Amino acid sequence: MSGGHSGPVVAAGAVVWREHDGVPLVLLIHREHHRDVSFPKGKVDQGEGVPAAAVREIDEETGYRVHLGAPLGRAEYVLPSGRDKVVHYWSARVSSKEFERAGRFRPNAEVAAIEWVTVDEART
Repeated sequence: MSGGHSGPVVAAGAVVWREHDGVPLVLLIHREHHRDVSFPKGKVDQGEGVPAAAVREIDEETGYRVHLGAPLGRAEYVLPSGRDKVVHYWSARVSSKEFERAGRFRPNAEVAAIEWVTVDEART
């Protein structure tokens, strides 16, 4: 425990992906207020399950309604405040039908833009 809190900040997200012309693409979000690019994720609300938080955050940040696939592990790091953070990740596929339903991305308070990239592009 650091920073006088009762435990780490717990968050959940996913590597959201879809196929385009047989090529898997992954979704990256651009967050201006954090000046970063990441996979969609966010804090787990009190009383909320970790998987449910991942699904909610993906919808809030991107507009895509997903079902979680395989768990991918977790990332642990220390926030600038000194508090520990743990982010649980899953795989989450966006079907062609869902991609069409969601339509064009609309920027929101948390996410300025989204980008579908190849796995190799996401690594850089």
